[in-house]
Amino acid sequence: MSEFDTPDPKGVSRRTVTKAMAWSLPVIAVATTAPGAAASIPPPPPPPDFNFADACATVGNTNNGCADLARTSQVPFTVTNPAGNGDLLFQITAMNVVNGNVPGIPQNNSFGVHGIYLQNAAGSDNEFSGLCPGPNVALPPSLLCPNMANPTANVLVQDGQTLNLWVVAGDENNNSSSFTTYLAYQWVDPNNACAVVPREPGDPGYLVEYAEPSGNCQ
Repeated sequence: MSEFDTPDPKGVSRRTVTKAMAWSLPVIAVATTAPGAAASIPPPPPPPDFNFADACATVGNTNNGCADLARTSQVPFTVTNPAGNGDLLFQITAMNVVNGNVPGIPQNNSFGVHGIYLQNAAGSDNEFSGLCPGPNVALPPSLLCPNMANPTANVLVQDGQTLNLWVVAGDENNNSSSFTTYLAYQWVDPNNACAVVPREPGDPGYLVEYAEPSGNCQ
């Protein structure tokens, strides 16, 4: 008999005591961290308000407007990101312009966006130059989320912020005093892996609008 099998005076072996002690040790629970819940998707912001009544075009070869370009259409618009959504990005994903009233305008990105410009709050409602803070001062596009269709049309709108802006098309290669514009857009959440924010019911994510400006962009 080994020393561990030697009975004690009461007839209980040391091996039995050792086993009893081992099974009586408390079980230490190992806490595991549950995976974090996915970031919630914010409610959809209202559709952007493109103001075609005050749109303008550069009808000649003279450079005009915020972008100081010839042969471009330029449309004021407003975007609002409701408070509580967190910072979001507004992206124009396609822009196409044709001369005249063309209901069946191709829905592509042939002209794209030259840039997005801030409106000047002190400007008048119908004078393009009054609505620009200065020539050639485009908003720098945000780099938080890629906008491969229009890298220059990617604007950060902070939580609760409203921005009054101009969108300026690329060179249309014609002198148009009236034009039809196709614009596609989306919101994305830079805090949620750049997920696309669902739109409001009834908002298709694009518009086709005809404008007949009163004159050249000044």
